[in-house]
Amino acid sequence: MLPRRVRRAPLAPPFLPRMTSPVAWRPDGTPHSPLFGDIYRSVGADGQGGLAQARHVFLAGCGLWPPDTVQAAPATSASRFTPAQPSPAAPSPAPSPEPSPLAASRPAPGPISQTPDAADPREATHSSNVEGSTPLTSLSEKRESTHTAWSDHPHWHVLETGFGLGLNFLATWAAWRADPQRPARLFFTSIEAHPVGAADLLRSAQPFPELHDLAAQLAAQWQAMLPGVHRLVFEGGAVQLTLCVGDVRPLLREIDVAVDSVFLDGFSPRLNPEMWDLPVIKGVARLARPGTRVATWTVARALRDHLQQCGFVLERRPGLPPKRDCLAARYAPSWVPRHLAQLRQPLSACQAADRHAVVVGAGISGASVAASLAARGWRVTVLDAAATPAAGASGLPAGIFAPHVSPDDGRLAQLTRAGVRAMRRRCADLLVPGQDWADTGVLELPVGRERRLPAAWREAALAHAAHPGLDSSRPAQPDDAPQWQADVARQRLLASEPLWHVQAGWVRPAQLVRAQLALPGVQWRGGCQVTRLSWHDPASPPAAAPGTTAPAPQPAAAHAAHAASAAAPQGTGPGLAAPAGSPATAPRRPPWSLFNEQGQHLASADLVVLAAGPATAALVQPWCAPAEFPTHRVQGLVTLGRDSELDAPGTASDPADPQPAAANAAPTPPVNGHGSLLRAIPGDQGAFWCTGASFLRELPRGFDAATIAAEHQVNLDRLDELLPVTAQRARRLWRAGQVWHWHGARCTVADRVPLVGPLQAPEHTTRTPRRSAAATPLSSAQAGHAASDSPGDEVQALSLQAPWVCTAMGARGLTLAVLSGELLAAWLHGEPLPIARSLAQQLAAHRFMAGD
Repeated sequence: MLPRRVRRAPLAPPFLPRMTSPVAWRPDGTPHSPLFGDIYRSVGADGQGGLAQARHVFLAGCGLWPPDTVQAAPATSASRFTPAQPSPAAPSPAPSPEPSPLAASRPAPGPISQTPDAADPREATHSSNVEGSTPLTSLSEKRESTHTAWSDHPHWHVLETGFGLGLNFLATWAAWRADPQRPARLFFTSIEAHPVGAADLLRSAQPFPELHDLAAQLAAQWQAMLPGVHRLVFEGGAVQLTLCVGDVRPLLREIDVAVDSVFLDGFSPRLNPEMWDLPVIKGVARLARPGTRVATWTVARALRDHLQQCGFVLERRPGLPPKRDCLAARYAPSWVPRHLAQLRQPLSACQAADRHAVVVGAGISGASVAASLAARGWRVTVLDAAATPAAGASGLPAGIFAPHVSPDDGRLAQLTRAGVRAMRRRCADLLVPGQDWADTGVLELPVGRERRLPAAWREAALAHAAHPGLDSSRPAQPDDAPQWQADVARQRLLASEPLWHVQAGWVRPAQLVRAQLALPGVQWRGGCQVTRLSWHDPASPPAAAPGTTAPAPQPAAAHAAHAASAAAPQGTGPGLAAPAGSPATAPRRPPWSLFNEQGQHLASADLVVLAAGPATAALVQPWCAPAEFPTHRVQGLVTLGRDSELDAPGTASDPADPQPAAANAAPTPPVNGHGSLLRAIPGDQGAFWCTGASFLRELPRGFDAATIAAEHQVNLDRLDELLPVTAQRARRLWRAGQVWHWHGARCTVADRVPLVGPLQAPEHTTRTPRRSAAATPLSSAQAGHAASDSPGDEVQALSLQAPWVCTAMGARGLTLAVLSGELLAAWLHGEPLPIARSLAQQLAAHRFMAGD
């Protein structure tokens, strides 16, 4: 289901500031947790214990690996185990999948490991023959020699309750690579309260050469592991790791898509009982569909009771030494699970083989949406009124992407942290470093307003503690960017200490827009000003031509034909000859049509996404009143100049402009605060600097000479608060007429977070557009068809009767646009979200509508 409106998100428990203790490595190579007094995994008799356990216990336990390719502990009693099954052959290696249009991550040298495997004395002696033990039944199924549970599925979703050192993920990724019948996409969602460092990931994988390359790729993305949800992408987007950092109970509630396999992993139930209690198992069951498999290394009595209470059928399996047993389960409740209606499913339009989306707006938001949809197999047309892409606010010569920080690590801090990760990944895939973008780090000078990290994070950073989250934002040190020291020394207005955002940087947004529009599957068309949208019921028959009689309506048959067309294998479908004896199928009619002001038809599509910035408000009027879509147009001006001239010395006739020394050179990394400064940005006419932008809600005369001069003054005054020495040089250039300007208009909303998703709220099953010509309710045949497929299908179909939007990025468009595009695509396709569900709800485009 799509998100409901949440007006204000309280700070959720999983996002409270948290630091962790480091991994302790024993002489034999066993990783140990001083915090829990337990080991992450056993080494095993041959040094292969961790990987062998991952394959035997978790992969084979969930049907993702041939079960008898690892030597299990011998059974001491025949009655203890379920009957042996035929042993399938190991999957033959398969070449790595072709990367998607968004290039795959670049590996870096090194390795990785797995999660807890501690021996519990109670469990080592436990047997199903012990008096009072819970009876266990078999769920084993005969499989073909190379058939695994995910074979021939389009996608597979694994949930893990303890990421630890990452070995289960790496083993799953390696198994997916090696399986010729693998799903096209692998989603792996894992929860971890105490993330380790990248060096520990590499060291843990060192004994397993087959995992070294994968571990290196994981370590390369292992940054800013602070509380919240982190999306790591591999294999060009085919493999997605969603790492949820925080406590397991509340984070399970942040997941709203069904899972196919569950790895219950964690430290011993005796030492960490909260990981195995009934609320956790209930949280897992809420995400299971009938047939979902669960695997774990422990056979603790309490866990077995919890699983059975929640509808799982159990099987005790032979364990790996020193463990005698391990546990597998299958979700098979004796009741009808009602929770399935609350889990998101892919919308019907996502199932069509020839699905086509139209995105209105060729700025950073529209291009990001187009790239995310194209990566998922959509054919995307981007329409824009301008003759060139990035003609609006995205034409900014250069800008900063950086996280926001706050003492409570609130909504904006979590959102921008995820946005920086998404933007860095997209830039690294598509742009030239140093020319189009750079992750230089960004210095933040909190002038006039306090900006503080959560206290625990600040204390850990000042103590130089080793924590995987401290490479995100921390108190600035003199050696972070020595170029700004002289300027900051003259600064007297700082409200709190300077911050250094390690993962932040600058980007030329127009370059990113063009790169995304050039991806395979994306077509851009300029000079197309959309003024009207029209939606029709795809199940209704086409209108009759003048002077003819329309055929009798048959909506049920039309809808069935539409569904059959979407599900048809390659070589069948609309426009191809039907088999002999079968009725011909009419071409599929996309439900959306788009027109210009003259009434000319511009495009048809299965999905429309509006990302036209300030112009979006006029296009959504058929579906909502202005108060329900309260966006504002905010103008801004940026001051620019040649970078070499900013370093020129002052003159004796201008004593207020000091002679710069080498130490006074302006900073190369961007400086941010109440205003900003970027230096040495490559441009068509040489390197330039820029500062701004200003904010203007009312601009009755436009950007005339007086307005331009006034806005230059505003930008230079703010720069003077940030960097007084540099500001004096910039002011000298302005007086000499050696600066120029750029101006544009941002789209903002009052609560300062984007509007993303459908305008039709999913719970509003009776809401229709304000203008009846724009859309109609579902036909009774459609509603019946939807109800017969899935409890949520009818609600989801309703959300396609209104356009989707991705707009109102405000002043943080460069930080949030790529993340917003990924969020929209994940909602459409029923995928795990790239941010927490409660956070995503606050971006819902329909959040201001009546009744939300």
